[in-house]
Amino acid sequence: MKDPKGRMKQWGINLALMLVSIFVVLAVLEVAVRIFTKPVYPILRTDPDIGTIMKPNVREYVWHNEPQKEVLVLTNSLGFVGDHTPDPAATNTTRIALLGDSTTASIEVDYFHAFPFLLQETLNAARPLDRKTVEVLNYGVGGTGTFLQYERYKKFVAPYHPKYVVVVFSENDFSDNLNKIQFDPENYGEAVSRNPGLKDFILQFQLPKLIFGKLQHNIYFLRLLNKLGLYELNQYSEKTVQGGSVTDAPEYYSFTFELLKRLRDRVESDGSNFLVILPTPPKAEIMEEWRKNESNRRLEEFFNKEHIQFLVPDYGVFAEEVMRQYDVDCVNWNCNGHMNEYGHQAMTQALFPYFYKMLFWNGR
Repeated sequence: MKDPKGRMKQWGINLALMLVSIFVVLAVLEVAVRIFTKPVYPILRTDPDIGTIMKPNVREYVWHNEPQKEVLVLTNSLGFVGDHTPDPAATNTTRIALLGDSTTASIEVDYFHAFPFLLQETLNAARPLDRKTVEVLNYGVGGTGTFLQYERYKKFVAPYHPKYVVVVFSENDFSDNLNKIQFDPENYGEAVSRNPGLKDFILQFQLPKLIFGKLQHNIYFLRLLNKLGLYELNQYSEKTVQGGSVTDAPEYYSFTFELLKRLRDRVESDGSNFLVILPTPPKAEIMEEWRKNESNRRLEEFFNKEHIQFLVPDYGVFAEEVMRQYDVDCVNWNCNGHMNEYGHQAMTQALFPYFYKMLFWNGR
């Protein structure tokens, strides 16, 4: 019979062998995933204060499932889409900061085909000679609503003192915001239920991203991640994952409206102008149906009541014009996803006259 010290030593050896074996298996699987599959979310990382963000200084073609091809992605040193990092001390530029989700981030198309870049180039080409250069800063991050946009504004936008802070609002922002209702917007980075360090470490590998992609609708898997501080789950997000609807929740509209007011007040107290853009359908003839939508109707009523400046661009009109010009059937990937290059052209044309007027006609 072995002595206790001998048994402990053998137990330690067995444990070490088991851990090494697990490490080797995971390493082999990680290599296999990188070799034999397309990368999943390859440029994401986690910021402790604002949640999901992108890796800084990306200059590469990245595979995207929606267009089923590699697209050119450029990010600046802050971790947002952009070909440069803005200079806080610059005085010769007029800045427009765009807050939004994947529609704003626009990484489904090459950087130089996305509407934030096109809008900047178009405005600069048309600006009067005596006016400052226009800089459109893209702070869009996919899957984020007003709550996380507020966090981004505080940390990354306010220091650059933009002339306009523009929220590109999407209807799914209501549910995205409701998923954060358990957090205080002023102390999100201090929430003890979050583990951003571990999450950021995991995001460096493709295997866990692949596993998450396969199990992201499994409520038991998400509950486990929530316990580990890797996924934010509450009663509303649980209901959504399980196929239910949260549109009848009392806070569905009110929480988002509260966040928009909070963001507006913060932006205006910092000396910037606040504007909300409501993206409209790619077909002009269904605009009336869009206005009858409960969410859109409530948004317009809320903006009018709170005297919040908002813009409903004539996107459908320009989309139809672009489709005729290029003889294409739709302005979205697979006709029901995010905007393709034609959609971004149409969005640029729809936004241009409004921003030109705000920047160059006022004050003349």
